[in-house]
Amino acid sequence: PAKIVQAQAEDLPFESNSFDAVVCVYLFHELPREIRAKAAAEMGRVVAPGGTVVLTDSIQRGDRPVVDDSIGNFGNFKEPYYA
Repeated sequence: PAKIVQAQAEDLPFESNSFDAVVCVYLFHELPREIRAKAAAEMGRVVAPGGTVVLTDSIQRGDRPVVDDSIGNFGNFKEPYYA
């Protein structure tokens, strides 16, 4: 059976190499920049060797300044923006 655990992404309460897959959807843009690397490292720590890490997120203004002007092309969409 599935078990729901609430925890900080940068300090996961799981043993190293304990999951075959780790999936992170639309979290990173909500995290402070200084926490993102720690959260990514934790995903790498808990996934088993040969396992899969899937990370998908939206782009926010300032993440990649070269595309900031394009984000407005999505007009009436609310955050998250897709580019």
